[in-house]
Parts: sequence; structure tokens; C-alpha cells
Amino acid sequence: MYWHEVFCIFILLSSLGGGAAWCQTAHQIPYRTGMPLQEYVKNLCSESGDSGRYQKTVAIFIEFLRFGCLSCLNAFLDFCDSLKALNRQCDSCEVVLIFKKDNQEDFLQYRQMKSWVQASGLNFRFAIAPEELFAVNYISDVAVLILDRDYEYDFYTQFPLTQGKKGEIMRILCEETGDIRQR
Repeated sequence: MYWHEVFCIFILLSSLGGGAAWCQTAHQIPYRTGMPLQEYVKNLCSESGDSGRYQKTVAIFIEFLRFGCLSCLNAFLDFCDSLKALNRQCDSCEVVLIFKKDNQEDFLQYRQMKSWVQASGLNFRFAIAPEELFAVNYISDVAVLILDRDYEYDFYTQFPLTQGKKGEIMRILCEETGDIRQR
């Protein structure tokens, strides 16, 4: 399947809208100029009522249009599968997808991202963040930020992930539970 076929399928799915019960809601958290990434993520997570339940928070910052590259998309989905498998075993982390705001109307982007998250089988909450958050923090493409229970930096890296980086992330997420098997 070529990237333009995947994109056409995405457009088709996006136009369907709707939602399944397992899909979490999207949030738009106000961003103040100069707000640190960890504060933004903390504000987002505190809205869910799950704040403090998890040992770690994995925030994945996404510039969605970069997924026109099929190998990038596959690497991202593989990483998300690893996170889901990890949570099935030790429920150690909360995962939040943070999409960069694009030039669409808010409700259109929300509907597209919701459809994409569902179609991809990702049962993670998501938010749509302003471009400024990405720009001032030098986030391009896709980035992974891991925060500890107190929302302090634990790890940060940009995609693409090597197997070594992916393994390091899984070790960091499992270190609190004592389960350090690589996924």
C-alpha cells in the first residue's frame, strides 16, 4: 500500500466522524507563552482525574502531516503497540497524544484526529495543542516525553526511534514496577 492510499483511507475515515466508547476525549488546554512542556502535560492529565495514578506519563507530540511517510507511521504505530502491551502487563504509564494544531477549523481537526486515533486502535487520550507549544520547544515531527509521577522530566527524544531508544524507553517505564523485560 502506498502512502497516498493510506492518506485517502485516512480522509475517508475522517469524514465518518462518530466515536466508539473506548476512545478517550480530546482536550484543548490553554497554553501560555513560555509554559514548560511538563506543566502543559500536567494540566492535561489533571483534567482526567487520573493524575497521580500512574508512575509515568508518556506524552507523544505529533505533527500529524509528517505521517505521510509510511515507514514513519508504521514505526509510530509499532511504538504505540509496545506501550499498549506494557500497560496490559504492568499498567505503569499514562499515554497522551498531543497533536499540533493545523490550519483547519478546530472541530474539523478534532473530528479527523478522533477518527484516526480510533481507526489506528489507539485507546489513548489526545489533545490538540497550539503551534507555539511545538515551536518554542523545538518539536518537529514526532517527539516522546516521559515524565515521572511528579511531572518532572525523565526522558525526551525525537522520532525516528532506534531499537536501542525504544528499549531504553521501555526500561524507564518498567523500572518502577520491577519488570524490566524488553517489549
